[in-house]
Amino acid sequence: MQSEEPQELSAEPQEELLLALGQLVFAFGQLDEALHDALWMALGQGDEVRILTSGLRFPQLIERFRAIYADFRDPISGSVGG
Repeated sequence: MQSEEPQELSAEPQEELLLALGQLVFAFGQLDEALHDALWMALGQGDEVRILTSGLRFPQLIERFRAIYADFRDPISGSVGG
């Protein structure tokens, strides 16, 4: 039986993959920061909110945002979110 050696990626596809991964990581970081900002804006923009959300992981941020959004009332229209 003949064993096949793994083929190495050429430099060009490998660079494209790394570029795409970098863009994904950057976009995810922006989404994470946007959730922090949304919670901060919805809860009164105090330093306490930044402190309480600073260590939360992404799934926890989503849960907090979902809970806040469910009770949010638009001050202009009075409509309820979620």
